[in-house]
Order: sequence, then structure tokens, then C-alpha cells
Amino acid sequence: MRKRNLSHFLTKPRGRLENTDTNMTFSMPRATAARLRDAAVARGTDMQGVIELAVDEWLARQTQVSEASR
Repeated sequence: MRKRNLSHFLTKPRGRLENTDTNMTFSMPRATAARLRDAAVARGTDMQGVIELAVDEWLARQTQVSEASR
């Protein structure tokens, strides 16, 4: 059987190029999901919006930490 370069398949764009979103599936504790749902309701948005905001802020902080450690 021929070896395949798995990273090539994971990074290769598929589908329509104008679609910039991707689907993700993950699990989290019920308590965390409930807190996210409460935060979404308080902000008047959906859970996806809260998760996007949280991940964007976390990534920005990680970039700041990595730049400070250089």
C-alpha cells in the first residue's frame, strides 16, 4: 500500500473557494456549554458567535505572549 502525505490532504482547500468557513465538531462539558449558551443570550447572539469571539481573543493573547517571549 502506498504511503500518503496526510498533511497535504488536511491543508488542501476543497469545495468552493469563495466559502471561507469550515465545519468543526467538538465535545465540551455540559457546564461549559451552559455557560456559553448563557453568554450568547446575554449578548443577543448565538453560541457560534460567542465561540468565535472567545477563540479570536485567545489567539490574540497567544500571539502577544509568543512575541513577548522572543
